[in-house]
Amino acid sequence: MVRFTSQTMAVARDETVHRPGHQQYARNFEHGGAPLPAGQRAQDVRRGIGSGKNQAVRQNHMHGLETVHFIDLRKALLSFLGLTGQIFQSLCFVPLPDPVDPLFAKSAFPIINQNQLAHKGKVDREPDRFKQMSLCLGIFDDLMVGRLISMRPSLMILLIGLNFAPVFGASDPIEELKSFSVFQEIDLQKLVKGDILTQKGALIDFPKGISVQSCYVIMLPAEKTARLLRTWDPSPHKALKVYSHCPVRSPPTAEDFQPLNLDSDQFAIQWLVDKTRATTPDKSDLMISHDEATEIARGMERGAQPVSMASQCWRKILKVRASKFQEAGLSALPAYEMGDDAVSSASELEGLLKSEPRVALRFFSLLSETPLMKRLPLPSSVSPYYYCDFLAADNHAIFNLGAVYLKDMGNHYQMLDCCYYSSGEFYVSLVLREIQPIQIGDKTGSLVWRGDFLSAPSLASTKGVQRMAYGAIMSQGVKGSIRCFCEDALQAP
Repeated sequence: MVRFTSQTMAVARDETVHRPGHQQYARNFEHGGAPLPAGQRAQDVRRGIGSGKNQAVRQNHMHGLETVHFIDLRKALLSFLGLTGQIFQSLCFVPLPDPVDPLFAKSAFPIINQNQLAHKGKVDREPDRFKQMSLCLGIFDDLMVGRLISMRPSLMILLIGLNFAPVFGASDPIEELKSFSVFQEIDLQKLVKGDILTQKGALIDFPKGISVQSCYVIMLPAEKTARLLRTWDPSPHKALKVYSHCPVRSPPTAEDFQPLNLDSDQFAIQWLVDKTRATTPDKSDLMISHDEATEIARGMERGAQPVSMASQCWRKILKVRASKFQEAGLSALPAYEMGDDAVSSASELEGLLKSEPRVALRFFSLLSETPLMKRLPLPSSVSPYYYCDFLAADNHAIFNLGAVYLKDMGNHYQMLDCCYYSSGEFYVSLVLREIQPIQIGDKTGSLVWRGDFLSAPSLASTKGVQRMAYGAIMSQGVKGSIRCFCEDALQAP
């Protein structure tokens, strides 16, 4: 519960001094929400505070559903809603998820507790505007008395401020970027000349996670930049070590994964073949489930050609996982079960998002419309691009399944690229991008913020210098990927 200072209490009293019906609530507020002594209640009744309409307030308060409002603040909020109703709606009025969704079983955004939202009143799956505004005002009152916030009061400002930023700061892309990123000093002219800013993120509360934020400029319109990023194929660039990039249809077909072939003498690919052959139903160095390990072991026993059989096994595993993700979202995927503990991609993604609340809030609208946080079907505004990558990471060949979601936010674009399955090296990765249009003289360009978030088993035991080294390596990899994309994008028709 938020503790309020004496100065805050004085403001609360000033708000109620000319409103007798509010004094009882202010008195309770000063007592930390506890019921007033019987003598004090009797005195209030004699003064008329506990009668009529105000008696209903008392009864509601006894049931934990206070309805007293700070009227001036309500008026201010109404004026905000007139300008930014849709933005505030995306924050507070997304349909409440089913309890089986892992990212919402415990609130993915700890600032707002979904169960407490539900107790404000019945929330329909598609509430009308009147119900939305009523719920919003009730939530705002609770915010003002600290009922929904279990963190510092500054997070209350963050909750509202970040989501109103697109309206009030839309004219300055640099300030927009500063409002949610780690970058507070940005020299646009250097970015235009080709510099790429990178800085390691925090993720201090998630030992298996690491993040890097980057910022750059590309002299292309924002719409074109977003479109090219959505379907970019990195495989032509040998430095990125991507053997193949395969678009995956919806629903997936066997042909989508046919280009994936383990017939190679490269060390990284031979490593994957050897680990596949060594897999048993109870043991494997690969990131798979027990059922998948059993299928691989049976397939390798039957196959006279180990390389060909290993390729077939992986095509089948990838197709099944891609199908489950498209049909039912991230929560439908089987866990990684061959380690000491079972690990789910959903829980790892939740940890990454909770560790970066400013970024999570900034992208809340987009995140809430993807199968990472919501059941299907998806809105048409975020139609996905599915893909499968075969690449080398730390001299080991791995398969990745991913999905890209792009949303037009009105004055800029947001993009989410999630690798929801990897056969090795990491549990889940998430790349978030915000693409802001900028004008440089008579030329149109794009200011691109990028946040890379990674959860990997090898990071759990790293600290200090070793973790700094991981961050530096990751930053160099991000810079290399950005440069390769810019090279391809500037040559695109």
